[in-house]
Amino acid sequence: MLCVLRADEHVAMPWANGAGVTYQVAAFPNNSDLGTFGWRVSMADVSQSGPFSHFAGIDRILTVIGPHDFELTINGETVGVPRHSPLNFAGEDDVSVELLDGPTTDLNVMTRRGEFVASVAIHNAAAGLLITPALRDTTLGVVLQAEANVTADGSSKFTMLNTRDVVVTDRAITIKGPGLIALITISPK
Repeated sequence: MLCVLRADEHVAMPWANGAGVTYQVAAFPNNSDLGTFGWRVSMADVSQSGPFSHFAGIDRILTVIGPHDFELTINGETVGVPRHSPLNFAGEDDVSVELLDGPTTDLNVMTRRGEFVASVAIHNAAAGLLITPALRDTTLGVVLQAEANVTADGSSKFTMLNTRDVVVTDRAITIKGPGLIALITISPK
């Protein structure tokens, strides 16, 4: 599978607590909702300080993608969250956000504990980023800044990706360009 998901195709939906808007990029299984997904990737506009939604039994990885950083208070402890620095926490944690310099956007990866596990790594694709997913893994490449080209292993044809476009793959691909890429790997347990 090799699928490109364009930024303008991400599905807008209200936060579970109603305090903002998130854009669902991909979820498994297809057509699952907030109570039935095995994994979910989304981007959220954070326009005000306040509490995060609770997701019992879910592991979360949050990455601020800009333009501003923010602070989270997780179970009473304040943690600075600079751009492009993934942070893991549990969905049932008591979490609130404090905006520092204005509204921003974050990338959210959520996995149902005991079913899936995820990781997020940030890469500069200028020299080319070879992605070779392990058997049964799903890999997503999210363009955080600028643009990049994606080619399937052994092909000379490429697809241009712009900011917030996403490629989903379970086979070898190369992403190359001036873009900054969030590489998300999701594995079944």
